[in-house]
Amino acid sequence: MALCRDRERSLAGVRGTTSAEGQRPAAPVITISCKVSALRLIFPKNGFSEDARVPPGGQRYARAPRPAMMGGMRVPDHRGLRRQVVLLVAVAAVLAACTAAGSARTSAAVLTVLTCQDSFGHSRTDPGARHVGGVGSPALYGGFTGDNTRWRSNDGHLYLAWKDPIAVAPTARPFRTITVVSPASARLLFTSPSRWATLSSTRLPILSRSVRLPACGREYSSYFGAIMVRRGACVTLAVAGAAGNLGTVIVPIMVAHC
Repeated sequence: MALCRDRERSLAGVRGTTSAEGQRPAAPVITISCKVSALRLIFPKNGFSEDARVPPGGQRYARAPRPAMMGGMRVPDHRGLRRQVVLLVAVAAVLAACTAAGSARTSAAVLTVLTCQDSFGHSRTDPGARHVGGVGSPALYGGFTGDNTRWRSNDGHLYLAWKDPIAVAPTARPFRTITVVSPASARLLFTSPSRWATLSSTRLPILSRSVRLPACGREYSSYFGAIMVRRGACVTLAVAGAAGNLGTVIVPIMVAHC
């Protein structure tokens, strides 16, 4: 009982204390029931109470706070908010990654990769072709195209197509990569036979500067493709394999010589 009296004296000033607005107590009103050795804390701002056992003299009990009430709704404590923040950060990271991936697919720097199923045929020899680094085509000699049709891509550019089907030698395993070195505006268009047949009736995708063509089986593997230029130019192509660069070739397109 002496403990209860001491606590009541020490908390006597709390009951009469008011806030600056003069409306509500500045601190929770604390009532003491010595018969049950418990404290009942009544929070006038949110309308709920909490019981706490009275500790022995000189000791304190630590108790995790309950979630507050706001407008009749329970507000999460700091641990719940921390979990929500972590979840939001994770979602933002996923969205950022997806956005980056979507941007990459519309970039000329992306490598176009074909498979053996995209080849339109195989042969043992490739007569009349100009070879460099394990790939060959008669179109690599360059020349003038009789078709001046302009092909529009999804990014709004107009191109002339220098059709350049490429054959990859069986010794070029696992693949050869062809890249436009110059001019900066030139692009490569390689795709499967079924897709190739529909290109003339549709707008082109955003074109790439590089294509990877696999070597398949024991014969030359041929792929439909074209070098796309905005005007006549000397187009420099680099050929590389898994171990690195293998050579370059300059192709005069719609110009007399390079």
